[in-house]
Amino acid sequence: MDAALRNGNKRFHYIGRDEVYGHLGSTGKFSEESPLQPRSAYSASKAGAEHLVRAFFHTHNLSITISSCCNNYGPYQNPEKLLPLFITNLIEGKKVPLMGKGENVREWLHVLDHCEAIDLIYHQGKIGETYCVGSGQEKTNWEITHFLLDAFGAGEEMINPVPHRKGHDFRYAVDWSKLKNELGWIPRYSFEEGLRDTIRWYKENETWWKPLKPVEGVKVKGVILAGGSGSRMMPCTKVTNKHLLPVYNKPMIYYPLRTLINAGIKEIMIVSGRGHAGHFLNLLDSGKEHGIKLQYEVQEG
Repeated sequence: MDAALRNGNKRFHYIGRDEVYGHLGSTGKFSEESPLQPRSAYSASKAGAEHLVRAFFHTHNLSITISSCCNNYGPYQNPEKLLPLFITNLIEGKKVPLMGKGENVREWLHVLDHCEAIDLIYHQGKIGETYCVGSGQEKTNWEITHFLLDAFGAGEEMINPVPHRKGHDFRYAVDWSKLKNELGWIPRYSFEEGLRDTIRWYKENETWWKPLKPVEGVKVKGVILAGGSGSRMMPCTKVTNKHLLPVYNKPMIYYPLRTLINAGIKEIMIVSGRGHAGHFLNLLDSGKEHGIKLQYEVQEG
């Protein structure tokens, strides 16, 4: 946004999500007037971004619009997401991990319909306005699971029940009448048609999604490159390695180390120059205190 301002107040469109409004019961819909009430850190980060965009509009008159969309599906979606995960699992003959009883409800929109809505808002939307983008096609996760099982000729034995994640909102749905009435947009894809096309795409493009799925039985190891001269942090790095410098109350190396630990990585190599290798060993030892296994390597030069 700062770059847009510096370059002549370039048009800026922010693509948001309906989850920033919180969650719904069995009835009702979110609208552009709904307050932002996120219920997880993940959705709170999106709400924060939306607040920032509006602040640039009010403070700097940045030419912005915002769209708040329901769940998307279609080709090229990362297989960590519900629909491509279930589809690719069934292609591979694996079970699908259904949370709870599949009672959670989401509104679904094909990605090409979403792209057309973004293009329309960008070119014809009123500056400073928000537009909800939906389809009216609400489905429980249970309904989606059975649609996919039927499409693959599979039964409920292919369902692996798993617990709900923390903060799993019950239902999202948006009122997209503003976008329809003011700009004339309506979605083209029915959910059933779009999902059949999506299944076909994943069947025909295994070379795209297979490398994105975790390989069972393969351990992921982490590497922290703690060498280098640290020239950008002179003169502090004249006397010590930059990764040993304190940031808040901890040496800097603790932060990449914690990132890897939070990602579930238990075997980590620390690469440093010969002059500081002993300092890292004295500081972190074998890693047992942190529940990990550390290995140390020296980078010459």
